[in-house]
Amino acid sequence: MTSRAAGRPAGFTDSQVAQLDSQLAGDVISPTHREYDRLRRIWNHMIDRHPAAVARCVNHSDVSTAVTFAREHGVEIAVRGGGHSVAGHSMVDHGLIIDLSPMRRVAAEPDIGRVRAGGGCLLADLDRATQVYGLATPAGVMSQTGIGGLALGGGMGWLTRKFGLTCDNLLAAEVVLADGSVVTASAQETPDLFWALRGAGAYFGAVTEFEFAAHPVGTTMPVGVAMYRLEDAPSAIAHYGRTMSRSADDLKATIFLRRAAAEPGVPQDLIAAPVCMLVSVWTGEARDARPVNEELWRGAPKLFGSVQTVPFVELQSMNDAVLTAGACNYTKGGYLGGIGDGCIQSLIESAKMLPSADSVIEIAYQHGAQDRFDERETAFPDRHADHSINVLTRWRPGTDGQPYIDWARETLGVTTPWQTSGLYSNFMAVDDDHRVRDVYGGDKYEKLRAIKAEYDPENIFAKNPNIPPASDAAATGEANTGRP
Repeated sequence: MTSRAAGRPAGFTDSQVAQLDSQLAGDVISPTHREYDRLRRIWNHMIDRHPAAVARCVNHSDVSTAVTFAREHGVEIAVRGGGHSVAGHSMVDHGLIIDLSPMRRVAAEPDIGRVRAGGGCLLADLDRATQVYGLATPAGVMSQTGIGGLALGGGMGWLTRKFGLTCDNLLAAEVVLADGSVVTASAQETPDLFWALRGAGAYFGAVTEFEFAAHPVGTTMPVGVAMYRLEDAPSAIAHYGRTMSRSADDLKATIFLRRAAAEPGVPQDLIAAPVCMLVSVWTGEARDARPVNEELWRGAPKLFGSVQTVPFVELQSMNDAVLTAGACNYTKGGYLGGIGDGCIQSLIESAKMLPSADSVIEIAYQHGAQDRFDERETAFPDRHADHSINVLTRWRPGTDGQPYIDWARETLGVTTPWQTSGLYSNFMAVDDDHRVRDVYGGDKYEKLRAIKAEYDPENIFAKNPNIPPASDAAATGEANTGRP
């Protein structure tokens, strides 16, 4: 693995880099710059790419200039917000990175329940600003995730069942289009683009500012955690499924099949062994949290169960240390219908072979607020699926990753009889780009192609699981075949 590109990657000459740099309020970082290696690295170290330059944009004018400059010079672009795309769509070899990370201003408007966030904001930025007023926007489960990629792909988190997906809470967005123009996407001004942004937004431009709804949640939240031996997991999970199907939208609970860490309450013989965990968040009356969790847990004998009141910002950062940057990551994910005995047992057999302490099988019951939208109201697909499943595996750089990748593929594969159609775009792996039609289905896919033809007819924003414009005579409806 190289630490620096040998010479300058193809794409720009020195004079062109200097020219672009002179036009921006921000900076342009070339491969000879001391910051280049840091900026070309993203969260997933499975991705090791060398862009021709990184444009550190500080406002929408910088983004517009950089997009126009790259288009005029025939150089590919990728947009980086938080750099947390597991599939690496925020980094490209030999192209120009539109780096929004300097754009992290957040302004909460508590009187009207809204918040504006720059395109480079992390969830931590958003939460810090809204929690001052006891507000929150439903967004993810890790504070270092970029708000842009998460929201534009849908956005699932602890508050989803109560308040909907992140994209459901998008009210407006400032977008730099492929021709360099800047527009406001909203239901009133550009309804077709706004429809597309909510679930397929990465294909249409660079979003430099988001406006979200922010909901009153207080500053603390009851969090429930229970652990089971793997042999008791079938009963625990079956009861989870029955309980969640009749639970209030205030209860969000996720199943984790993972290896146990050396933590309080974990028996010595289970440290590093596969276990089943139920983790929940309750947004209802705090006094009800304990009985609600006791009901959720009673499907099998538990090793321990606790309910603790946790600051919301702490809840949002609980996964940060476990999922820190620097590891190689690979995911496989999709949607499941009912999780019957056969499905549960198949996943438990896979859990017995968890390849690392950081690898996990995650199953989450959906429904709730996201069901209040009609499937046709947004580009986000499969909002009425019963469960999401995400299989994540991690390994250290320099280690052979193939056994980890094989395990993830095989684990999702055993659930095939229970899978429903579709795929959550934010769970797509580096080798899933060809499945973009599967993500959106025929009708939405064709509508997205028509909108793409209007706003990006030259397919400038193509470094993603690409949706080619309908006007592209060469397009067959298949995704970009490029591979990392």
